[in-house]
Amino acid sequence: MDYLTQAHQELVQSQESDLIINFDAAFFQLKVAAIGVSLIVGVSSAAIAWKGQMSDRVYFCLKTPTQEWICEDGNHRPYRMTTWQWQQWEKQGRPKTVVMNHILKADNPYKSFWAGGAFLGFTIAGRLLKHLKRSP
Repeated sequence: MDYLTQAHQELVQSQESDLIINFDAAFFQLKVAAIGVSLIVGVSSAAIAWKGQMSDRVYFCLKTPTQEWICEDGNHRPYRMTTWQWQQWEKQGRPKTVVMNHILKADNPYKSFWAGGAFLGFTIAGRLLKHLKRSP
């Protein structure tokens, strides 16, 4: 990168993070490997965060006056809500005609952490790629 003056160059370099300073000092192959690892972390974390449910789900049915059980709506989607919503509804006075069918346990309770890892992986890869583009 071309600098306007020596003072401008010193100012830009003083504002760089340790990650970028160490990144500048590394060989090109190591720079590409660091970007690749960061992308792999981002993609794999995003793939893990994409799947599964973060919270437990309560599936329930409605009991009609004719003692018939209705467990799906008109579009064949089951009635469900989170366990927290179910407990709040119980505190507020859930009708006796609403009966729990079963509980589906969360299979990805750390979904938000995986999404955060994907964000960090892609952010670091983007920052390193942008810096690589500007470096001589």
